[in-house]
Amino acid sequence: MRIGICEDDPKDCARLREFLAEYRANDSVLCYSDATGLLGAIKRGVIFDLLFLDVYLPDMKGTELATAVREAHPTPQPSIAFITSSEEYAIQAFALGAVHYITKPFTREAVVEALQRTARPHELRRGITVSAGNATRFVYLDEIATCESAGHMVTVRLMDGGVLSFRQTLGNLRRSLDARFVDVTRGVVVNADFIEWMGAKSCVLKDRREMLLSRAGAKNIRKAYHDYLFSRMVDRMGR
Repeated sequence: MRIGICEDDPKDCARLREFLAEYRANDSVLCYSDATGLLGAIKRGVIFDLLFLDVYLPDMKGTELATAVREAHPTPQPSIAFITSSEEYAIQAFALGAVHYITKPFTREAVVEALQRTARPHELRRGITVSAGNATRFVYLDEIATCESAGHMVTVRLMDGGVLSFRQTLGNLRRSLDARFVDVTRGVVVNADFIEWMGAKSCVLKDRREMLLSRAGAKNIRKAYHDYLFSRMVDRMGR
């Protein structure tokens, strides 16, 4: 995917590039400090999949630039996300079909949200933000091995052996996880990629722990696990 940034503040541009590199390390990211530079690139034949446009540019409003991009860029049109210090143009931005309207100072999560609204599901390495103690940490979903609850605390065990414990309900955390996570028993959610072996009544994890499957849901647990493995296989064949 080719991503373009039109932002006249070098610090904001560098910060956005840094965030993008964390999630789209293999993508091409091109930066422009004004609308003239971006439009010139498009007219020379540069094709974009996603554009981050500052609303307040030195030579043109970002919303005006979006319209000019639509006229100059060949089909398929790029997705557009606006970045700005004001909410003044939000309604106009979404009327132009923007995938996101990000206010400064922008966060990793806001940038990821723009990518999620643009990329196909298999293209994005998703993650969640957790607060453990006084620290806040972003964790990729593929780094998580298990999520286990006890009382009002959730313990997240990572693939590398790390452990994060924080106050939250497993139900709330579960809503941020995706189809790779299987509810093997009450209070325990396991990354299917961390399951070494799935049996009729239990599964063995890669850390050698054996987990008994919920009696009432054993059939559905096995189905969810095998459905995920099948979807992963189909996805790899499709690439």
